[in-house]
Amino acid sequence: EAEFRELLRSQIDVMVNAMACDRTRFGSIQCSSAVNALRFTFMGLNDHEGHSLSHSGDSNEPLQDQWDRMLVWYSEQQNYLLDRLASIPEGEGTLLDNTLVFFVNEISRGNTHSHLNMPFMLAGGAGGRLNAGRYLKYESESHVRLLVTILNLMGIEQDKFGHPDENGGPLF
Repeated sequence: EAEFRELLRSQIDVMVNAMACDRTRFGSIQCSSAVNALRFTFMGLNDHEGHSLSHSGDSNEPLQDQWDRMLVWYSEQQNYLLDRLASIPEGEGTLLDNTLVFFVNEISRGNTHSHLNMPFMLAGGAGGRLNAGRYLKYESESHVRLLVTILNLMGIEQDKFGHPDENGGPLF
């Protein structure tokens, strides 16, 4: 799986280049399925797949360290994507200024399968509609409100999305 690094970078480059050439205005990259069977041996990690590392728990320090290193590596790939988008001039800014990037994981803690305190990240300027550079924390809000917010940032005026019991309009 040592080729995974290069494959992911190539996929990011293809997606960014397609956007830069205006061949698409939407892209999606998913690094693995929920049962992450990827092994990060290229990082010198032991022969554990991502799924078992996510279940290692906070008290298993050696595996937790590997899990943390894997998360840092994923964050570096996110940074690569943002840097690539920011390097391409578009209009009076960059491709990143005119893009909305949404980073998400399906759960907040693998060892408990918790959905509490889910980390979501929005990046880019969404064509001037997103005030970036902020850290916002919402208590007891449905993620559906974030999805409504994303629709609005993309110019689709909506006040609800998905299950009717989980709606409440955009977050900002």
